[in-house]
Amino acid sequence: MASTDHWKESNTHEQIPSLTPHSISFSEKRAVQRKLTKVTSDSTIHTFNRSLQTIPVNDNLSKLKRLRDSTKSIVLHNKIDALSCVLEDLLYQHNDLESIGQTIYERYTSKRANGIIDFQVGLDIYADFMGAPLYVRKDDLSTRFKDDLLDPVHGVRCIVYNPPNYDKKYIILDSDGVDILGILQRITDDFEDAENIRVRVRENIDYGYINTALLTLDTEHDRSIVKCILAKLIGRSDLIAVGINPDIALKKLEKSRQLFAEMSNAKIAAQDMINLRLETKINKCKDNLNEIDKKIESKSLSLMREKDFCARKEILEEQLDANQKLLSKETSYDQKKYGYSVKRLTEKLIKENRIKARRLGAGARPMLDSDDEDFIANAIESKSSAHGRRHDTVLYLNHRVKLEDLLSIANYNLIRRGKKLLKSAKTVHLRARPRKINTTEGKRHKGNWLFCTKKPPKTEDHSTELTHHQRAHVKLNREDMFSTNSLFRYSSLDISFDDKAYIRPGTDVGLRDTKAGKILTLTDESRQRKLPQHDFATPEVYQSPSSFRLMTWKTETIQGKERLIKDHDQSCVVVRPKFYVGSSGCVWGSDLLRLRYEKPDLFEMSPERGESIQDKQFYAMVHDAAFYVFDSTTDDDLTSLLSGQSNYTHYESERITHFARRLERVLANFPNTGSDELIDKLKEALQLIEKLNQDLKGENMRICNRNLKTFRDQCEEIIRSIDSMNIYPVKPVISEYTDGGPGVGVNNTAVKFRFAEMCRIQNSVRRVRIHRASGDSAQNEAERTNSAIGDALVDGATICWEYFKPLHGLSQEDQDAMTPSDLDKHKAAMMEKNAWAVAEVVSLRIDDAKGPAGFIQAYVTEHPEDQFFWNGNYLKRYHESSKSAKSTVPGHGYFKKIYEFIDQHCEVGELYIEYRKYRCEQSHGTKCEYCLRSPVNDLYGPNLVKPVPRPYPDYERLPDLHYLVHSNTPVQIDNVEREPDDFQPRANIKKLFALGELSTSNHASVSQFSKKYVLPDDLVMKYVLHLETLKADKEKRSIATQKRDMM
Repeated sequence: MASTDHWKESNTHEQIPSLTPHSISFSEKRAVQRKLTKVTSDSTIHTFNRSLQTIPVNDNLSKLKRLRDSTKSIVLHNKIDALSCVLEDLLYQHNDLESIGQTIYERYTSKRANGIIDFQVGLDIYADFMGAPLYVRKDDLSTRFKDDLLDPVHGVRCIVYNPPNYDKKYIILDSDGVDILGILQRITDDFEDAENIRVRVRENIDYGYINTALLTLDTEHDRSIVKCILAKLIGRSDLIAVGINPDIALKKLEKSRQLFAEMSNAKIAAQDMINLRLETKINKCKDNLNEIDKKIESKSLSLMREKDFCARKEILEEQLDANQKLLSKETSYDQKKYGYSVKRLTEKLIKENRIKARRLGAGARPMLDSDDEDFIANAIESKSSAHGRRHDTVLYLNHRVKLEDLLSIANYNLIRRGKKLLKSAKTVHLRARPRKINTTEGKRHKGNWLFCTKKPPKTEDHSTELTHHQRAHVKLNREDMFSTNSLFRYSSLDISFDDKAYIRPGTDVGLRDTKAGKILTLTDESRQRKLPQHDFATPEVYQSPSSFRLMTWKTETIQGKERLIKDHDQSCVVVRPKFYVGSSGCVWGSDLLRLRYEKPDLFEMSPERGESIQDKQFYAMVHDAAFYVFDSTTDDDLTSLLSGQSNYTHYESERITHFARRLERVLANFPNTGSDELIDKLKEALQLIEKLNQDLKGENMRICNRNLKTFRDQCEEIIRSIDSMNIYPVKPVISEYTDGGPGVGVNNTAVKFRFAEMCRIQNSVRRVRIHRASGDSAQNEAERTNSAIGDALVDGATICWEYFKPLHGLSQEDQDAMTPSDLDKHKAAMMEKNAWAVAEVVSLRIDDAKGPAGFIQAYVTEHPEDQFFWNGNYLKRYHESSKSAKSTVPGHGYFKKIYEFIDQHCEVGELYIEYRKYRCEQSHGTKCEYCLRSPVNDLYGPNLVKPVPRPYPDYERLPDLHYLVHSNTPVQIDNVEREPDDFQPRANIKKLFALGELSTSNHASVSQFSKKYVLPDDLVMKYVLHLETLKADKEKRSIATQKRDMM
């Protein structure tokens, strides 16, 4: 006790100097205060800090209260409240013990000392009042609490004692009435408890146990944590005794604190990520629900797909509710599920960031490095493989590198570098890119993954002299139709079409491959669907699905640039029996008109007006059929009919009968549609057709001529009646995109003819067909639909085609009575029935299948006699006839009229054809009869619209080869419209080659052409060489023909 009296007397409060607030800085003042509070005993291992508060203990609490009342600072209020609470705790113990008996006192001192509390208890009180945030470090808060506790103004009259080699601190009341014996007893008890723990740990831990336990741990992290725990529990000598280096253990102990903080941060990050994911899922569910509601309300889905969407809506609603409950953690189940999600993600983050893993450079050095990987990759690329003994290998060329060669190639390079050879090919193979990255085996693969095993991709570039130009042409046309400032923005339609490679029922052609490469089937082989081992093709049942993709576009700003994205996108497929229907321009045109009737909302200007689909289909079918028969009735054809020749009468009978069949089907399919007045006119027309067919069988052609004119007038009345309603106009600006193949090419007679007819039927203002470059059909949007068709058709088996046997429907008596030719005809008829039955099966498989956007709508094409454009044979005869013989072909008056219409209104290039209404006035000086009689479009009036902008070179960007952007592309030069194909490379190469201005030997002319038409030199040279080859072959054939004639 004498030593205690000594430091009390030697460090009296009278020795404290006055601290003027403005005489020194805050940091200097704090340093002086800390120095004055420190009391050094004879033994320097003990640390005492005495408060600079001079007021007696009994008045300390009242002083703190006065200070609190005299200040307005919230921080100081909280600080004084915390210190008052600590002081009350000290005073409570001191005063309470003075008033109780000795027996109670003895019991109490074994638990709580008189006028003493743990420093940590006071620190917790201080932190609660100060509202200290979690990110404030513990040592910072402890220092602040200690400074406030010992402050001369608002401090507490106490002593802070920190025993040597001991983590616990104490706050002791600085009062003469404090029981020193109780305080010492408290401190002694704490020391004894701590020592007892250490003794128990030492007694239960030995060298063998520790080493055995460490060997059972799986990771380096687990072993480090155990060593850190032991370093906290036992002393340095004990650590050495159990085989642990104390210095290393202490370093790991320091690192573990940082590790724990990182793991805590990982958990916080995982919680934030889980919340963000749930919010994203909730928003996505809401968006999907809105889209599903729109699709259901649109009434454009089939019954099957509508039910699918309703079921999907229910699932999404359940998912939305579950995610919302999980985010808000409403129930105990949601709380547990949320906690497990956070735990899993935390573990994943810890693993990905290698928080508990050892450093990447630890462990044995790799036997292969990046140089070896580069060498192996170069060997694979150059087809070089090493052969021979391990220590004496030689590289050989022209042999594809296989997996078995990787070891010898690696060893070849290792010998060259003087490194140790490998024994296992697996070491090399683990440097390859794995097929599946997320598998256990895939995660073992190391290195840069410079090589792999995969199927070669079909991505070789086959650019031709037309690729760049045609892509630019399509892009310019699309921007001209749908850009923000376009006049045609809301009245345009894009149609991309192409036919898929034909399907061969009974074989595996077209029925094997899918995009995913696999199909779902049964495990039991006896129940699996199977493809035939051998293909025995039957051409009569081949099917040709033709894809149509109907699109509209809208503009959106993406990364500061205006981009076109699809607004509406519908894929349709028309299945054709290839042997019986084919893919001529007549068939393509008829199928396109068929889609106009099946999907009127996409073709018409105002689909939101609310009329039913049946009304739209009825009026469209009647209008087009009436217009076609009216337009094809010409005075020249009626004059030819007066001759009475059978070919003319047969043509007219076919023409009106075709109209009658279409009209009857429309009336049968839409029994309660259309106005009564219109229905009466249609019935009158049908009655007149019956009379005309009777008259055409007679000899009085004048009556037929007069009745045909009456029939033409009736059709005109039907057209006017529908036009007067001003309903369902087809979009006046339409673009068609195809490849340049047969049946769709603009130089094909039927294609041009049907193109012009559809312009007249649909009263188009501008219509264009643009072909993709050869070898660039992958850019055609319909190719995505073709890919979806393949997925829809493949089910693991071929398509059965023999639904009708060759002698189907014939009894033995019928067979005996038939001649061989009759039997052949019956067999052919059964085969045709099979072909149409297969077409129906293919259509059912494709219909409602998943397409590029939404679902595909599939149809079977109409029979040839029911096709809208029925007169293909007559058109072919007219086209192939000489000029003098054309007038003898039935229908020559109509064919001549359409050809003149094409000359007046269409601009035909090598790979495009463009129609513009009223162009006749520009090309021939006056408006034609059609432009004068046809209804005027409300949007564009009786005026010629601008043409489609075609690519124009951007010479300012040379030597880079580019075309001008849409806004700068001219459609006129010096107020004169540009010539067709003025900058189309192939057309101009042909022109200059014919003039002798281009050749492979004249590199200057090739270079000059390349710059003028922005085409790479090698592509120009390649096509010129092609023309030279054709020319040489032609000359050789000509010489051979001359020699043969001379013999």
